[in-house]
Amino acid sequence: MNLIKKLAIATASATALAGIMLSTTAAAQPTSSAPTSTSATKTIATKSVSRSLGQGVLDGKTWSAKLVYYPTTPANYAPGHNPKGLVCIAVSINGKATSGYGECDGVTGPHDTSTDLGMYGQSSYAGGSSLFFGQPVADVASATMTFTNSRSITVEKVTIPGTAFSAYVIPVSAHAHMKGLNEYNSRHQLVGHQDF
Repeated sequence: MNLIKKLAIATASATALAGIMLSTTAAAQPTSSAPTSTSATKTIATKSVSRSLGQGVLDGKTWSAKLVYYPTTPANYAPGHNPKGLVCIAVSINGKATSGYGECDGVTGPHDTSTDLGMYGQSSYAGGSSLFFGQPVADVASATMTFTNSRSITVEKVTIPGTAFSAYVIPVSAHAHMKGLNEYNSRHQLVGHQDF
């Protein structure tokens, strides 16, 4: 399964949304059970590693999302059809996971770039709110979503240290109408744009 392809195209349905009211800390601060020093690469070889993509309150519901790398696919992920490893976006709404491991891509190792970099997607939840995901190309450092009826939201790209895996997430209220997405490099130069 492709974590972004499964979510892509759904962005078109979001253009019918109107209004945004949310309290969020979408820009992520790294959190992990694994060390971030030079020993992180050794840890990646044997244990899952995760980084927070963001958390907050969206339309009265708490949400959190994290990017997780499993160097060895857990045996109960999809018995009989397990790839070597997994990269997943795991989402919780009101403290409950929306699916087992989240939306996942199979990978062959920490530097596998065969996943669809540059893809976007959106996952909707009860009540019409959603989380917009980006799986950006390497030179993207941040993204800003603009709305026709509310303030813009800017988030930072999050990368799992020692890997090629990165993502960002932007919360979208049920009443929000997305206008456009701008992606910037570390010098805040525009490197990508998408209208909605």
